[in-house]
Amino acid sequence: MRKYKLLLIPLLVALPFLLYQVYNFILTDETAFHGADTFFLGEVKFESSSFSYILGRRLARTPKGSIIYSVIGDSERNAVVLLNGEFWLYVREDYQVPTKGKITTVISAREDITSDILCEALEDIIESDGETFIREVDSFWRETTQFDVYFENSPLGVRKYIGYVENKLVFVSDFVYNPHAEDDAKRLIVTYKVIEDKYVPIIEGWIFPVSA
Repeated sequence: MRKYKLLLIPLLVALPFLLYQVYNFILTDETAFHGADTFFLGEVKFESSSFSYILGRRLARTPKGSIIYSVIGDSERNAVVLLNGEFWLYVREDYQVPTKGKITTVISAREDITSDILCEALEDIIESDGETFIREVDSFWRETTQFDVYFENSPLGVRKYIGYVENKLVFVSDFVYNPHAEDDAKRLIVTYKVIEDKYVPIIEGWIFPVSA
């Protein structure tokens, strides 16, 4: 009995290491190749992108050791995520990510949002022509809440921002960097769209309060 116990001890010590190796075993895809802004799986070309996504499972490893992940909800493999120091999203060059139409999913920093009322309100806000104003700022991210908006059941979403500016609930409809700004406080030119009063009660519950 003592002999079997002595044999069991090394196995128990090695078990966590063996489980770790099995869990982290990933086949290498010899056809995978990535450059600065492109990624190839065989003859399929993917291009670097900044759309929103939910990280899926590990698929393979590139010959250089980077790990390839799927995107949740992407059954047709229109996008992959590459872990190469950081996570990088690549989208098939022939896949058009929908950026308008019916909103099917909204994700905020708080949670997944399934409210049909909110989705419909966001559709109207995005598509509507409303009162707008422009400000030159250093950042608008501190005063807004980010929403990842997914259209037409796409696995890839678009980042939208809503918050209070000048005591108005606004939607960031556009922003550009000002390369000629002499003051960092004015390095962004942001176009804000004022949200109609009828949508304020629907939207404001999802907005983070801004710290003074």
